[in-house]
Amino acid sequence: MTKKPSTLQKYHLKPSIFDGKNTLEVARIIAEIFTLQFGCQGGTKDEILKTLLPKGRANTWSNLDKHINLFCKQFYQKYEQNAKEIQFLDNVRYILEDLPQRQKYRLPESKEEYPTAQATAEHFITCSLCWRSVAQKPLEKKTPLCHIHDLPSSSNEYRRRARMKVQVVNDIVKLTKSLPTLWEIKRSGQNLNEYLKGLCLNPESPLPYLVKYLQSLNLPLETEKDILQALEYPVYYHKIPLHIKEAWDFYMEDRSKHFKLNYIKLLTAEAWLQADAERKHGGRRR
Repeated sequence: MTKKPSTLQKYHLKPSIFDGKNTLEVARIIAEIFTLQFGCQGGTKDEILKTLLPKGRANTWSNLDKHINLFCKQFYQKYEQNAKEIQFLDNVRYILEDLPQRQKYRLPESKEEYPTAQATAEHFITCSLCWRSVAQKPLEKKTPLCHIHDLPSSSNEYRRRARMKVQVVNDIVKLTKSLPTLWEIKRSGQNLNEYLKGLCLNPESPLPYLVKYLQSLNLPLETEKDILQALEYPVYYHKIPLHIKEAWDFYMEDRSKHFKLNYIKLLTAEAWLQADAERKHGGRRR
């Protein structure tokens, strides 16, 4: 491991963000912050999470540390030892060393819902067939599908979009390579929120399909919250339980205040919208 840093603020890491979390929750946070800071160099958020927790569930802290180290090795092959990606992961490991750790964690089988609206919102997952968010239960293994794409897997539309996923993933990778990371944007002195709003609204945006889509909705787009609500549109509040509605309310408020957390969502939306426009039949069948 590299020399212990004098501050963790450089990568927006505070020990408190891991307090009270189990290894699954910590791995989710690591994957999300890593993709926000460095793009998809190590894979998408879901791919990184699978790398950190191959079994897809909470594990021992020592195993999480081991998989963080294995994940880090790919960057040793590409960069010098002081590369910012390696420093970030080392910082994470330093924090984990100081946390009060439970050796094993297992979510009770009887636990059917998260305890609070915030906890539910923090575990929203991306729809398998687009960029929208989906609320899931703690032990739910069902493929995440939003209100629009909650379709039978045998339907033509489901199959069409499933065939598009390879192109979508490739396009997301291209976008993350062509656009600056949040770290680079902030270092240049630009306002992160204004930069991201420009990606959504500016006619000269490098995300033209996203701009066109948002304009086509004829919804308010003045604030960060307006844009986020348009991105997630439609959310059928009248069809969902009260605790899920409360989770959505928390999600909209929190993600609009911390709009930078939506960067990958913007790129994902652009990739899906472009694929949809270019491949109306979802690609060739094999």
